[in-house]
Amino acid sequence: MGVLMSDHSDLTSGSTRLQLTRLGAPMILGIAAVMSMSLVDAYFIGKIGTAQLAAIGFTFPVVLTIQSMAIGLGAGAASVASRAYGEGDRNDICRIATDSLLLGVIIVSILTVVGFFTIRPIFALLGANDDIMEHIVSYMRVWFLGVPLLVIPQIANSLLRAGGDSLIPSGIMISAAVINAVLDPILILGLWGFPRLELVGAAWASNGVRAVTLVLSLSVVIFREKLLSLHWPGVSATFASWKRILKVALPAALGSSINPVGVAVVTAFLAALSADTVAAFGVATRIESFAAIPMFALSAAIGPIAGQNWSSDNRGRVMKALVQSYFFCVVWSSLIGLAFWLGGDWIALQFTDDKTVAKEVSTYLTIVPLTLMGYGVVTIAAGCFNAIDLAKRSLVFYGLRTAVLYLPLSYIATLLADSTGVYIAIGIANLSAGLVVGYLSLRWLSQQRCEDVPGPKRVMELALAP
Repeated sequence: MGVLMSDHSDLTSGSTRLQLTRLGAPMILGIAAVMSMSLVDAYFIGKIGTAQLAAIGFTFPVVLTIQSMAIGLGAGAASVASRAYGEGDRNDICRIATDSLLLGVIIVSILTVVGFFTIRPIFALLGANDDIMEHIVSYMRVWFLGVPLLVIPQIANSLLRAGGDSLIPSGIMISAAVINAVLDPILILGLWGFPRLELVGAAWASNGVRAVTLVLSLSVVIFREKLLSLHWPGVSATFASWKRILKVALPAALGSSINPVGVAVVTAFLAALSADTVAAFGVATRIESFAAIPMFALSAAIGPIAGQNWSSDNRGRVMKALVQSYFFCVVWSSLIGLAFWLGGDWIALQFTDDKTVAKEVSTYLTIVPLTLMGYGVVTIAAGCFNAIDLAKRSLVFYGLRTAVLYLPLSYIATLLADSTGVYIAIGIANLSAGLVVGYLSLRWLSQQRCEDVPGPKRVMELALAP
C-alpha cells in the first residue's frame, strides 16, 4: 500500500470551517460558471420567442436528470477515492480512477443511444404540444450527442476534488462558462456571419464547451495526478471495483435525479395552466438554481472532508462540518430570499420581455428562494452520507423531499389553487424536508458516536466552532 497524503489532500486535521471554505469557495465560482451557462442560454433564447423559451423550460428537467446521473457517477468515484485518500492507499486511488472512467464511458454510450431515440415520447409525457415539440426535438437531438462529453469530465473532476483539489475543477468550469458565453450569441442569433441556428445553436455551443472540459479534465487526471493505470487487473477485479463505485453511484444518481424529475412532473402540472406559466417556471428554476450555488458548493465540499475523516475514525469532525454547513444554509437562504423579494420584478424582466411571463417569474422568486435553506440541508446531508458509503440514506433524504412532499403538495395546489399556490406548496416542501432531514442526519451521526442528539445550544457551538 502506497502512502499518499499531501498537504492539499489531508483533510483529517485542522479547522473544518477553513477546509469547507477552501474547498467550497472555488466550487462557488465553478458552479456559478456552469449555472450561468443555462442562464445565458435562457437569456438569448428569450430574445427569439416565448415558444422557444417554453421549449427550453421543458428540456431543463430532462437535462438536469442526465446531469444528475453524471453527478451520481462522480459521487460514487469520489466516495471510494476519498476514503482511499484517508487510508493513504495510492494504488487503490489509481484503480478507482481508472475503473470509474471506464464505467462512465460504457454507461453514457448506452444513455446517449436510448435518449436520442426517445425524445418525442419523453416530452409528450411531459405535456409538450406539437408546436413546442418541434423546437424540443431539434435541440435535444444535438444535445444528446454531447452526453459523453458531459459525463466523463464530471467523473474526472470529482476524482480531483476527492483528493482535496477544488481549484483545478473550478477553473475548468469557469473556462467552460466563458466559452459558452462567447458561442451562444454567435450560434443562437447568427452573429459575425454565422448562420442563425436558434435552439440548435445553443445545443452546439454546449457540445463545444463540453469537448473543451473533457480535454482539460482528463489532461490533469492523466498527466499531473497520474491517476490512470494501464494495468488491467482482470474481469473479476474490475467488476469488484465497479461494484464498490456503483454501491454509491446508483443511489447517488437516483437521488440527484429525483429533484429534476420532480421539476419535470411539476412542469407537466403547470402545462395544464398555460405555456406562459411553463416558460416562467423554466426561467425561475434556473435563477433559483443559480442562487443556491453556495449550498451546492458545500454539498460538494463536505464529501471529501466526510469521506477522509470517516475512514480515519474522526467522526466528530464529520458532525461539526455538517452542522456548520447547515448553519450556512439558513443564513444564505435568508439573504437571497430578501434580495429576490426586493428585486424580483427587475430580475424577471432581464430574461423575458413578456410581461405575463415576467410576473410569474417574479411571483416565484418572492416565495420559493427564502425556503431554499431546507433544500440546501437535504443536498448537503446527501453529499455527506454518499461520502461515508451510506448512499441509500441519501436517497431516502431526496425521496422524502421530492416524492413525499414536493410532488404531492404541488399536485394538490394545482387542483385547489393557481400557480402561486404551487409555488407556496414548493416552499412548504423545502422547509419541511430541511427540518426532518437535518434532525435525522444529526441523530444518526450522534448514534455512531454514542452521544445524545445535539440540542440547540450544542448545535450553535458546533456551527460557530473553527
